[in-house]
Amino acid sequence: MRAARGGALPWNCFKVSHKHVCCAALSCELLLRLIETNLYNLITLYLSIYLSIYLSIYLSIYLSIYLSIYI
Repeated sequence: MRAARGGALPWNCFKVSHKHVCCAALSCELLLRLIETNLYNLITLYLSIYLSIYLSIYLSIYLSIYLSIYI
């Protein structure tokens, strides 16, 4: 904990994504932790949607080529 520049508010230091971040308020810590959690969830959601769309397009193209050759 370090004193703020004005000396009035204590700084809350915590770890977010392997980095130490210091904020002047507890709400800042909660907000950053919420953002970190939501970013992780958004990235995993985006990757799962991207992979499902990619696989469906790949399979449809593969099946259309396969059917056009063998039928």
